Amino acid sequence: MRLRVWGPAAAALVPLLAFMSAAPAAADGIDVVSQSVQNRFPQGLQFNLFVTAGGDITDARLHYRLGSDPVEAQVKGTCTPGRSSNCTASVGNTPASYLVPGANLTYFWTLTDSAGGTLRTQDATAQYMDDRFQWQSTSQGKITAYYHSGSDQSVAAILQAGNEAVDRMSALLQTNVDFQIKLWVYDNARELASAASPNSQATGGVLEGQVVAADTALAARDSDTLDTVRHELTHVVVGRASRGFIVPVPTWVNEGLAVYSQNALSPGWQQALDLAVRRNRPLPIESLGDSTRSNADFSLFYAESGSLVRYLVETYGDAKFGQFFAALGRDTLNGALKSVYGFDQFGLEDAWRKSVGLPPAAVPAAPTTAPSNSQAQRPQATPAPSGQASEKSSGSGGGNGLVIAIAVITGAAALALIGAGVYVARKAG
Repeated sequence: MRLRVWGPAAAALVPLLAFMSAAPAAADGIDVVSQSVQNRFPQGLQFNLFVTAGGDITDARLHYRLGSDPVEAQVKGTCTPGRSSNCTASVGNTPASYLVPGANLTYFWTLTDSAGGTLRTQDATAQYMDDRFQWQSTSQGKITAYYHSGSDQSVAAILQAGNEAVDRMSALLQTNVDFQIKLWVYDNARELASAASPNSQATGGVLEGQVVAADTALAARDSDTLDTVRHELTHVVVGRASRGFIVPVPTWVNEGLAVYSQNALSPGWQQALDLAVRRNRPLPIESLGDSTRSNADFSLFYAESGSLVRYLVETYGDAKFGQFFAALGRDTLNGALKSVYGFDQFGLEDAWRKSVGLPPAAVPAAPTTAPSNSQAQRPQATPAPSGQASEKSSGSGGGNGLVIAIAVITGAAALALIGAGVYVARKAG
């Protein structure tokens, strides 16, 4: 997601919409009289069930799956006492069960009463919607854009930029996006904030875009819209290309690809990288992870990650990068780099440093205890000039940077979508 830092966005108040479905027949003494689903945006869906039974309902559980995901999640329902009982359960009302707009759920209830009766209801479906707006949709290529305002020309430009990014990144990663991508386009970041994952607010920014499901992205129109779309849809492609990987794609590779897909870096990112190179203070490659992405060095993190990916692609070619990415699915980062390029992450770091006019990275002081076999040790290298490598980093170096952070909360799909969602924040000047 992209995000700019303004003040916190106010949550929108929306009316409730109820969707009724036919009640299944009674089974083992429990009779379902009616059931319904209420769309409670931005607080998810509330599932309601009215039953009669031979005793109090002692256990009520809502089971659901998201889209075509085979992973099933459960929510424990609450029921009123007595032989006539109202049961309710909610999905999407907590960060862990966040639902993206347009999410489709298949669900059923299981019930047990104090008389020993049990029931499994028939499968039913529900859709979660941002019902503040009247949405239109237009499809082109691999993308369907949902929007509630804007000219046909602006939507066409968004679809063109998005499809170009999907095609380019799919070719680079040697994958095929075999599903239709849903892109929800909001007029501004304030509108988008209520639809986004609550966890995406962790950095204090105002969201401009987000990916929190394998096939869905959110974007705002009010800042760098086309690059926001390119960035977010690249994460969708990375998610598809890494399906089946044992561990998530390294953070700097994932984010670096998304930055590489943009037409331009933000001024804040570029300033942070330029300053780090001038001072011989780029971030060590082994530090380019989630913690660095969320601290004061975030602008440099994204700029440097994008620069590393650009170096690999433009120095050694698309084919080798595709081989390297595929190798990440069966090997460690160092193993994948060595098998394709002949160097490990520290060799990559020094080669990249040379490409931007810097000497090899200085070797840190030897640890007082021997590192374990699982710890990477930096090979010997020529120390940086005196007074440079010892400088303490004070942040990005740029006053108007962008931040990207992983936010993957898709309820039952969370296990399958680790690392799929990303947001970008613009730091206040």
